[in-house]
Amino acid sequence: MSNEQDNKDKRKTGVKGRLRKRNEDLSNYVFGKVQPQAVPLEEAVLGAIMLDKDALTIVLDIIQPDSFYLDAHQLIYKAMQRLFDKSQPIDLLTVTEELKKTDDLEAVGGAYYLVELSNKVASAANIEFHARIIAQKYVQRELISVSTKIIRDAYEDSTDVFELLDDAEQGLFSIAQKNMSRGVESMSSLAAKAQKQMEELRKKEDGLTGVPTGFTDLDRLTSGMQRSDLIILAARPGMGKCLGKGTKVLMYDGRLKSVEDILPGDLLMGDDSTPRRVRSIARGRERMYWVRQDKGMDYRVNESHILSLKRGRHKDVVDIALKDYLSEPTTSRHDYKGYKVSVDFPEQPLPLPPYFLGLWLGNGATGDQGRPEAEIAGYLEELAQAEGLQAKLQKQGQKPEEYTIGRMVNGPVGHSVRRALQEIGVLQHLHIPRAYLINSRSQRLELLAGLIDSCGRHLSPSNAYEFAVEDEALAQQIKFLCDSLGYRAIVRTEQPGSIANPGAAICRLQVYGNLDDVPVRMERKQAAPRQEPANWQVTDIEVAYDKVDDYYGFEIDGNRRFLLEDMTVTHNTAFTLSLARNASMVFKRPVAFFSLEMSALQLAQRIIAMEAEISGMKMRSGQLEDYEWEQLNAALERVSDVPIFIDDTPGINVFELRAKCRRLKMQYDIDLIVIDYLQLMSGGGDNQKGNREQEVSAISRALKGLAKELNVPVIALSQLSRAVETRGGTKRPQLSDLRESGCLTGDALLKEADTGRLITIKALAEREVQAPVKVQAMGGNHEIGAHTLTKAFYSGRKMTYELATRSGRAIKASANHPFRKEEGWAPLEDLKAGDQIAVTEGYAGLFWDEISAITPLQEEDVYDATVEGVHNFVANDIVVHNSIEQDADIVSFIYRPEYYDILEDEEGMSLKGVAELIVAKHRHGALETVRLRFDAEYARFSDLDDPDFSNLPDDTFGAEAPPTNIITRPSKMNDDEDIPF
Repeated sequence: MSNEQDNKDKRKTGVKGRLRKRNEDLSNYVFGKVQPQAVPLEEAVLGAIMLDKDALTIVLDIIQPDSFYLDAHQLIYKAMQRLFDKSQPIDLLTVTEELKKTDDLEAVGGAYYLVELSNKVASAANIEFHARIIAQKYVQRELISVSTKIIRDAYEDSTDVFELLDDAEQGLFSIAQKNMSRGVESMSSLAAKAQKQMEELRKKEDGLTGVPTGFTDLDRLTSGMQRSDLIILAARPGMGKCLGKGTKVLMYDGRLKSVEDILPGDLLMGDDSTPRRVRSIARGRERMYWVRQDKGMDYRVNESHILSLKRGRHKDVVDIALKDYLSEPTTSRHDYKGYKVSVDFPEQPLPLPPYFLGLWLGNGATGDQGRPEAEIAGYLEELAQAEGLQAKLQKQGQKPEEYTIGRMVNGPVGHSVRRALQEIGVLQHLHIPRAYLINSRSQRLELLAGLIDSCGRHLSPSNAYEFAVEDEALAQQIKFLCDSLGYRAIVRTEQPGSIANPGAAICRLQVYGNLDDVPVRMERKQAAPRQEPANWQVTDIEVAYDKVDDYYGFEIDGNRRFLLEDMTVTHNTAFTLSLARNASMVFKRPVAFFSLEMSALQLAQRIIAMEAEISGMKMRSGQLEDYEWEQLNAALERVSDVPIFIDDTPGINVFELRAKCRRLKMQYDIDLIVIDYLQLMSGGGDNQKGNREQEVSAISRALKGLAKELNVPVIALSQLSRAVETRGGTKRPQLSDLRESGCLTGDALLKEADTGRLITIKALAEREVQAPVKVQAMGGNHEIGAHTLTKAFYSGRKMTYELATRSGRAIKASANHPFRKEEGWAPLEDLKAGDQIAVTEGYAGLFWDEISAITPLQEEDVYDATVEGVHNFVANDIVVHNSIEQDADIVSFIYRPEYYDILEDEEGMSLKGVAELIVAKHRHGALETVRLRFDAEYARFSDLDDPDFSNLPDDTFGAEAPPTNIITRPSKMNDDEDIPF
């Protein structure tokens, strides 16, 4: 009886007992009030999601799990998100099962409470309105929480008021950032409202079954982009961000790192003092140029580099390709200036005041340790008094009097300036400790002031400071300090033997800028306010050709701008944009364009430039002729109605992409999705134990799933490996050149799981019928088992390397083929002797074997294979990954011979302005090379016309004659009739 009563009581109070507030802190009860909440609306939203399969896509961008007031509701919403991420239905039964898997069902009140939620509402009609109220209540609670902390800290006597202001600003900013959602912009929102007149689709007339691309030959080959297809469009890696070996780059933590040592995942310092994450690295050989700065360091870049410069009277920042800069008239180049910025570092506690350390280092650098001037003596006495120490003049032997700071006779034991100097390492080696160089601006200014007061000299005519330091390393540190503060610092080394410098070599450092900001204490050394109107942070530049050499670079997120060692700023689509423009403008097909590299406004400007036939350079400068303004206005009228919806969220993950595409499909019935580009996407899940190759592979699978789910073609721009640039001949790309896609030589042995027979990957690729076969592969729990190999295929020719292990295993592969390390997949080019990779011993299991050597071989034919589910296989008893093209229905490459100075084909025909679209994989059709016209001035692709009409048949201009002036070239990617992948 007692147990039955307990159960009744539990049913009555269990739900209420579990639906408690998330945090029991001071902010929950401000002035005796209950926090803002909307529990009934939370119940209505969760109930509506379980009723309507499309309801979650409406609210995903509006509310997050933390938006819910009750813990139980947060757990339920997280379960719904997990189901959504797995593309599973969301209803009462699936949510219940998902909560059971995580042992959260009882915590939310059991299945009974979920039933109650589903009965709260009759439909999802008002779910967006309800969600926005929930989001508003959450923002109110966050504001209360931050405000409460500010009130509490403000009552603390020890609180620094400026720290309090900074914390308050950061707290409010974080709330704004968390609740800021970057939505999709349509072209119509960027131009005046115009009347939409949907023309009849030409699909029926042209016999196209998919979305037209506007390129006649390509549409003939593919019948348009087919629904549910994933199309990988690979092009040369993104222009820019490649530097000469040895160039120092500023990392986010303040260290300097040579460009060749930068790795994926590293954080670089951005031009706004926020981090830039390295997403991938690049290597190759190209024409290199020196960028020589009149008032800054010189640096070396490749021909494809994008310069970040300031231009015009207002010194607006422009990112311009080096080639475009060199094509400018000499007079116009003078308008472009190199520039540098100051850097902010977070403040951190210091064992000694930075001004005192500057004084001490300056005296040590010059050896001038005499009686200090009155201002310095006064400071030392104040410091000693504040620290409970004693400052006094002291004379030893024949040495001049000097100030010393030490413990008073009856003072406390343990506090010692000398000990503090010893702990930071400056007694043993004269240098600026890292904690002082990488600190807040105010701390660095104090340090610089101490150096100036002790060993600096004020140059009155130029209102600059000068240091003369014998230690070159210390001089470079002082330069770094000045550079990081935004000043211009120049170091010159004076050799001994001159009248001015009869002794040892001296580094003479001069500093310019708004130096009255430096809190110098000595009145005679204080700088006057700067009177010159010129900006000391910009400088004239000259670009000069050097030679063909190796370059090193990377792709980064954010605005692609990063800093060199002296705080100089430097930087890091046309076909996909032409295709999207054709589909939307000509054929009125709604297109979703996700740009991870360019902003929505930049893309809109490119489309307008294409349509108006005005060069991008003129569009950026705004210097148009009268007739060009007329062209621009006419183009604006045409593009204002274009159904292109642009999202420029940087680093968008698969989860966000899927939600936005579903909503666009519901609202605008989009027919095509374009992603520019694949390698800049993030997986959105926990990839801490994986790596970029693994993540990109997962992204490509998710995109294929998205194409099938929405029944639209998805075009993903991908990067080519830079190995294509180091190859001889025509440099025509091939499948093995896909980034994150590697290959093995034909003699790699795979084991058939059913028979135990060993068979080479070449033999598998050359089978007449590509029937599935069971092979050994690694499963999700690292067990070795039988998995289905769907296809093996030839990938082209590529430079190969032999990887050998301590146990005697060996395999030959391309540099970008991924192998399994304990922490995730890694391409061969990132491995080294001593690393451990996964190997097998039959079915006995997996173990880790140490790499003994990696030896370069020669260029060979290479192959790859695709394995369902696990996306890897065992070759030569070594676990290897397969490639990203396995998920694609079409893989094509953009190739411009002119870029590689190949100006004629084998028949002597001009290739100037010609581009090739190489269809290297076509799951449902033939392989061909389609020639297109590329207009570099407008960055536009179009059909290649036959200039002399020599290829036209006699009846070309007849009323019923179909267009037959098609120029194609058979693809050399694969000679098989049925492409085996």
